Amino acid sequence: MKEKKPSDIPPILYCIGKEDTLTPHDWAVKTNEKLKQFNIHTDFSEYSDLDHEIGTNELNDVRKWILKILPPPKR
Repeated sequence: MKEKKPSDIPPILYCIGKEDTLTPHDWAVKTNEKLKQFNIHTDFSEYSDLDHEIGTNELNDVRKWILKILPPPKR
């Protein structure tokens, strides 16, 4: 299989709740740092009031992120 260059890899939205009891917060931070070492673009967001769940603020951020990275629809 052909190795992918960082430019071939789409951006990654990485969200973590600071109160997450399933995924330790420091793991998420270290994973994000490792991805960046491989020149993979990430948008990392932390949410102080979330456990391992999705909250309204996070959903709003996901929506904004998708609209930012997707090309506008053709008319």
